[in-house]
Amino acid sequence: MPRGVGRAERRPERALSFLGQHRGRLALAAAAGLAAVWFEPPGWSLAARAAASWDLGAFIYLALTWSHGLALEPAKLPGWARSEDGRPWVMSAVVSVAVLSSLGAIGLLLGEGLGAGRLLMGGLTLLSGWLVLHTVFAVHYARLYYDPDLAGFRGLRFPEDCAEPAFLDFAYFAFVVGMTFQVSDVVTTNRPMRTVVLCHAFLAFVFNTVLVALMLGVAASVLQGAR
Repeated sequence: MPRGVGRAERRPERALSFLGQHRGRLALAAAAGLAAVWFEPPGWSLAARAAASWDLGAFIYLALTWSHGLALEPAKLPGWARSEDGRPWVMSAVVSVAVLSSLGAIGLLLGEGLGAGRLLMGGLTLLSGWLVLHTVFAVHYARLYYDPDLAGFRGLRFPEDCAEPAFLDFAYFAFVVGMTFQVSDVVTTNRPMRTVVLCHAFLAFVFNTVLVALMLGVAASVLQGAR
């Protein structure tokens, strides 16, 4: 077989492998968000452009992460999780950008007025930021759970009927922490995991508090406009 033909056949496999990695999904999402700027209507404000670009990149990242995670069998999850966010600063950067971008964009959008389009875009931006926040933590919990280098390997104790946790089990844990600021039937068993849960709950509390404040501000503005 000619050498060039073999390389051409391996390109789709390499592309799929790259998208199966955390950095691959981040790169594609960031590239799509930046490229979207060139296709947005010229009359849009800077806040609207930033929000739309963020939304596109965030939903692409979410679609790739969830589709890949849900398609994995529990037996293959350890290898995937260990390769996902091996550098802690990557997770911190993604979470920080998610929170600041979504809250900053919604604040700028609402500062321009309360039209239906701005409210819709603001809602999508908040939703995407909220989903990215807890999805990133779900992946991080899976990595910590399967990291043999940590003292107190595992760090989470799932119910007895969950001998091999799947990605959905870690997502369940992450979203429960994000919505209730506490754990449910999944128990934390070591200090590294409790530290991450504490940071996650704090970020979720800040995000939800600002969200409630923004909603109250919108409601007050609508009531004032109706008078």
